[in-house]
Amino acid sequence: MRLLIASCLIAPVAFAAPLSKVKSAPYYPTRVGDTLVYEVTDVGPPWEFTLTVDQVEIAGGALIVTTVGKNRPGSTVRVSGAGVSRTAFGGRALAKPADVLRLPASAGATWEAGPDPGLMVTRHVCTVIGEEDVTVPAGTYRAVRVDETLTHANGVTTASVWHAPNVGVVKVVSKGQNLTATKELKSFKPGK
Repeated sequence: MRLLIASCLIAPVAFAAPLSKVKSAPYYPTRVGDTLVYEVTDVGPPWEFTLTVDQVEIAGGALIVTTVGKNRPGSTVRVSGAGVSRTAFGGRALAKPADVLRLPASAGATWEAGPDPGLMVTRHVCTVIGEEDVTVPAGTYRAVRVDETLTHANGVTTASVWHAPNVGVVKVVSKGQNLTATKELKSFKPGK
C-alpha cells in the first residue's frame, strides 16, 4: 500500500474553455538542470527527494523530458500543448503512456490514465477540479488541481495533484486504506 501511495506522489479529448490564461506554458519542468526538491510527510518522519531534468529531446512535436532522482526513481514524460504524459518510470517503459494532465484543462474533464501492471493498478481515473492557488514551502502557485482514483488489489487510493505552469507538480495529497501522505515542493531551481 505504501508503494502505491508513493507512486501517486511521484506521480500526466476535447474540453470546454481552458481554465488558465497561460496557453503556452508547459506544466512540467523542461530545461536541462531544472531541479525540484520535494518534502514528503507520511507515516514516518518527513523525508525529501530531488528530481533534476537530465535530458530534453524533441519528437513528434513534443518535448520528451527525462528526469533523474535522488531518493526516488526518475521518469520520462511527453510534454506538449495536449498535456503531460508519463511514458517511463524508474527506467521501466509503461505499456501505454499515462496522461497525468490533459490540456486545455476544464473543470469536470475526466479521462482514464490507464492501468499500470508494474504498480498493480488496474484502473486510474483523473478528473480536473479547477484552478486553485496553492501554497507550499517553495511559494504560492496558481495550479490546476486533478483528482485521481487508483484501483488496485488492496483497494482504492485517491490523490489530489496540483500542476503549476513551468514547474509541474507542486503538491500531492494521497489517501489509502490506513495511510495519508503529502508531497510538497520545497524548492525549485531553474536550469540554464
